[in-house]
Amino acid sequence: MRDCRASHLSHRLHREVFKNSNYLYKKPRACAVFLLAGITGIERAEDYKPTETGLSLPSPFIRNNVRFEMHFTHLPKPIAMQRKQFIKSSLIGAAGLSSISAAARPIRPVMAPDPKSLYVIGPVEGYSPQIGTLVSMLNYNRSTIIGLTKGMTMEELDHLYDAKSNSIGALILHLGAVDKYYQVNSFEGRDFTDAEKKTWGPALELGEDGRKIIKGKELKYYIDLITETREKTLAEFRKKDDNWLAAVDPKFGDGKTAFNTYWKWFHVCEHESNHRGQIAWLKKRLPGARESAD
Repeated sequence: MRDCRASHLSHRLHREVFKNSNYLYKKPRACAVFLLAGITGIERAEDYKPTETGLSLPSPFIRNNVRFEMHFTHLPKPIAMQRKQFIKSSLIGAAGLSSISAAARPIRPVMAPDPKSLYVIGPVEGYSPQIGTLVSMLNYNRSTIIGLTKGMTMEELDHLYDAKSNSIGALILHLGAVDKYYQVNSFEGRDFTDAEKKTWGPALELGEDGRKIIKGKELKYYIDLITETREKTLAEFRKKDDNWLAAVDPKFGDGKTAFNTYWKWFHVCEHESNHRGQIAWLKKRLPGARESAD
């Protein structure tokens, strides 16, 4: 939708340029205003009508965190400029102004002022920029799981809503199992060993085995286990760079669809969000549960 508006504005600006070209090539400062309006994506061509002294334009104005003021006195006055020359000069001017606009924007990732902040998504100190951004999202998601389950009893963690549902305790452990699987897959390039399948299999697959085996533990058991697993993941991330994150794994999946390492850990992140919703739903339906905003 934004592109359509920008395209529509561009055509309207061009019409204004041709309609007022006799005026514009006598008033080169006005030409710069038209070009500036086009490259910054301003949405109302009506705001830029010629007057007897120039083009009316709010000054200063801010676009994409860049402050613009209408000072174009440095532009030379042409001796004679025909329409074709004017159009050619306009295109060159647009390129120059685009460069100025782009140069004014930040080109380096900015680290969060507090590396432990959960509410700043972006690069994190100690990691490459893309990995740090991913870590900031993983950290936020994990904090919501810990907050949502805080204070839950063993009985609540073991409760089954019906014969086909998973317990909240099993879902928490499932998050750790998925983290562990992608850990060995992406950092070591392998699948679970038989010993790892025995340890993590019920939590990874859930279902009937999960309902039978995953129970009788306090909340601390689950949180400590998934925290220990995540800390190993974060330690391995610190050793990697963004090229590693972007690399496609030709052995992953069915061999027909490309998956890269970034997708794997994006999946871990969105997968945790998915199960957070299930945990919140189950928590509201525990016996004796009170109404909450969870």
